[in-house]
Amino acid sequence: MDLSYFRRPDSAEAGLNLDNVVPQLIALLRPGECFVDVGANIGWLTFQASGRVGTAGRVVSVEPSAREFVRLIRGLALNRCNNVIPVYGALGANDSVGSLEIAETHTGLNHLATASQAEGLGTKPTTVQVPVWTGDAILPPLVGKRPVGLVKIDTEGAEMMVLVGLQRFLATTMPRHVVV
Repeated sequence: MDLSYFRRPDSAEAGLNLDNVVPQLIALLRPGECFVDVGANIGWLTFQASGRVGTAGRVVSVEPSAREFVRLIRGLALNRCNNVIPVYGALGANDSVGSLEIAETHTGLNHLATASQAEGLGTKPTTVQVPVWTGDAILPPLVGKRPVGLVKIDTEGAEMMVLVGLQRFLATTMPRHVVV
């Protein structure tokens, strides 16, 4: 998988710096919109988006690592993010149970075992079983009728599986931006 990004020269996104594209796209979110954060980790992007979409908006944050999910929940309380729905689990191509490899020393390198690409990290990861759902199944009722301004997918190698399970959701909601 490779990254491709197209910006119309006359669009509001024409001046984006690709080194920091997700925070810049979050800054373009409008009150009342929805941000879907797949692979939310401890919630840094979730917290930024929560403030942008406001009380009428919604953020759905999906994180399969229990260690990072607990940190996400703590951060939601500390930042008073009442418009965020945290989801413990992973998104994938099918509803199932997956094996998540938890990196001991780097919280951003957890990944589903089927998407394993992080060989040679120096330590053997801990593997835990996690629920896996399709975005098509769980996101529509969580998003509701809100317009989707941004979907961010950062799943350490499982991005294509997530996209397969998001096909109907993406076709129905037509997000303004999708970053993989």
